Amino acid sequence: MINGYMRGTAGATVLARHAHADVFVCDVGTAFDLSDLPKVYQKKVAWGTEDFTQGPAMTREQAEKAIAVGIEMADMCIDQGYNLLYTGEMGIGNTTSRSEERRVGKECRSRWS
Repeated sequence: MINGYMRGTAGATVLARHAHADVFVCDVGTAFDLSDLPKVYQKKVAWGTEDFTQGPAMTREQAEKAIAVGIEMADMCIDQGYNLLYTGEMGIGNTTSRSEERRVGKECRSRWS
């Protein structure tokens, strides 16, 4: 999948190109060594995650570090003049984990309302 992002052939990069948008790839937790890819921001907090149906996918410390990376990347983009940011995840079959992120975010917002 990462090769598709680097070549610009992944679905997200194709859509971004048509929208004249930029894509920044940041390795926060792939299970692979991507250090030889100069266009990938190297911010790994873990080598992959655990199966969240069996227990926590990440430790609290890993999650906090990953959030801090997101804030750092957002700050970088804002400092470069970007005014619309979107986060995503890279992978095949990660619809479940992305849905869980959305569910937890929605649950947190409803608690704070």
